Amino acid sequence: MRAKPTSTITYRIFSLLIKHEKMRFTDFENKLGISKPVLSDYLAILTEDGAINFIKKGREKHYVLNKKFLENNDRKIEKFSLFFNDRLSNTTSLNKYETTNEIFKAVENMTAPYFLFALVKGMKTGQNWFRGFNSEELAKTVLDVLISNLFSKDVFQTEFSLLISRYDFDEVFKKVNKMIKANHKTKLKLEHMYSDLSSRYADVIDLLEKDSK
Repeated sequence: MRAKPTSTITYRIFSLLIKHEKMRFTDFENKLGISKPVLSDYLAILTEDGAINFIKKGREKHYVLNKKFLENNDRKIEKFSLFFNDRLSNTTSLNKYETTNEIFKAVENMTAPYFLFALVKGMKTGQNWFRGFNSEELAKTVLDVLISNLFSKDVFQTEFSLLISRYDFDEVFKKVNKMIKANHKTKLKLEHMYSDLSSRYADVIDLLEKDSK
């Protein structure tokens, strides 16, 4: 009996097809970091559901997104979430910002309107627009940026890139904490990042600190 695709992997497949338009099995495999049987299962179910199609070229299948599938009412919320996460990823590109405060501002400018829009849209339509929100994708995008800001590009790609792409947050935090403790310079960068966060949201962070003790 095949497992139903989870929202996280389904969204990641959709997001990749939105970005690249056409992808082969091996392309998904390299980007998603999941086993071949699991990936094959997801692609088969999404194809059967009509969410994606494929074009056969020789022995290879080139998968494409069925855009009409995302146009019906039940899928509009999911498409809304997909495009939000894609825009967030582009907005928080490390090439654009030099300080953590600039990153915080970029994330804030994207997330606050998103949540408020979802609330107002829900009241306006009578539908739960948070239903399609993928919190893991949001966490992955922001975590990707913050960790990249702490470590060099080579270290990030070697130690964290695959773990983050797999949403293995438990292992990510363990590894980050261990590496920070072993490197004084990185520890100072994290303290500076936290200082920026505390200064930017002073009253809220103070309450959160008390709540977390």
